[in-house]
Amino acid sequence: MFVGDSLGLNQWQSLTCMLHIAVPQAPYSLARNGDVSIFTFPTYDVKVMFSRNALLVDIVGESIGRVLKLDSIQAGQTWKGIDVMIFDSWHWWIHTGRKQPWDLIQVGNHTYRDMDRLVAYAIALNTWAKWVDYNIDPTRTRVFFQGVSPDHQKIDGHPSVYGFGGHLAPDCSHWCLAGVPDTWNELLYASLVKN
Repeated sequence: MFVGDSLGLNQWQSLTCMLHIAVPQAPYSLARNGDVSIFTFPTYDVKVMFSRNALLVDIVGESIGRVLKLDSIQAGQTWKGIDVMIFDSWHWWIHTGRKQPWDLIQVGNHTYRDMDRLVAYAIALNTWAKWVDYNIDPTRTRVFFQGVSPDHQKIDGHPSVYGFGGHLAPDCSHWCLAGVPDTWNELLYASLVKN
């Protein structure tokens, strides 16, 4: 299961394509259950899932607005019992204005209009790490984490203004398929079979 933002989605899409190419005649299904997309190969009893949770902690709609709860992961109930977990988070922590997915930030009983984003990110990652420690059995589940996307590297492989979506400028966060996410999945595979 991939959990995170559009970069996790990008890698999930890559992996589902790679698996389908490996067994093109195998029946498959694609379903969505809330924020979870599920690609299933019933013949092999394999599910590859993506849980859209860009911040890894909860955003709750309340009367005061959308509250980012840095010490809460209710969505984690969906993540339990999975064999391989690939988490990613960073990109949405730096958004402000209209693109910011929350109105207020809450830590414990304290609510803030805003706070230093690196401090908020650190608190959320600490919450996430505690969740992993308390809810994941390391003898059954492998956990991977990707923080900052390597978008500071070469521009090759990024979607451009000429691709789908009509971007006004090159997209420096996401990657073309086939491409870099396929390599990430090959590295993931190597790590899984090595151990």
